[in-house]
Amino acid sequence: MDKIILLAIFTALLFGLVKFIEMKYVSEEKKGLKILIRESIIVFGVTALIAFIFENFNSQMNDFFNIVTDSNHVIPTDAPVFTGNPDF
Repeated sequence: MDKIILLAIFTALLFGLVKFIEMKYVSEEKKGLKILIRESIIVFGVTALIAFIFENFNSQMNDFFNIVTDSNHVIPTDAPVFTGNPDF
């Protein structure tokens, strides 16, 4: 959960910085700081939500895409390593 919050914070801060630079040097339209903060909060919320969904449903999404793409890839939970004596 900490990784999700950190990812969302860094994404929102980077978005805010890029938007501020764009507003100051590139765009002719001057927006207020209130709008910039509101947009950064929206980016934080969306990033946190998407990261949370991706983290919790990653295995189910892999199963879904295996069905959609008609591939029979099975993700093993144990490594397929032979550790016993050979039978021959």
